[in-house]
Amino acid sequence: MARSVLYVVTYGVNTSHLTESGGMFNRLKDAKQAYESLPLVYPNKAKRLVRLSFPGKWMGADSVQTLQEFKA
Repeated sequence: MARSVLYVVTYGVNTSHLTESGGMFNRLKDAKQAYESLPLVYPNKAKRLVRLSFPGKWMGADSVQTLQEFKA
C-alpha cells in the first residue's frame, strides 16, 4: 500500500483548544500559504500546521508532526 500525507492547519483560543480548521492540503506549499495568511483575531490566539502520515487508504494516521506553531 502507498503511504499518503495530509497537511492540516488549525487555530483557536490557545494551543489546547485548536477547534477551528484552516483547511486540509495535499501539498506543503499550499498548507504553509494558508497558515501564513491566517489572521489571528480575538479570541483566537494560536495556530498550528501539522503533518499527518497514513500507512494506507483506510487506516488512521500513524505519524503526526507539528511543523509550525504560533502562540500570541
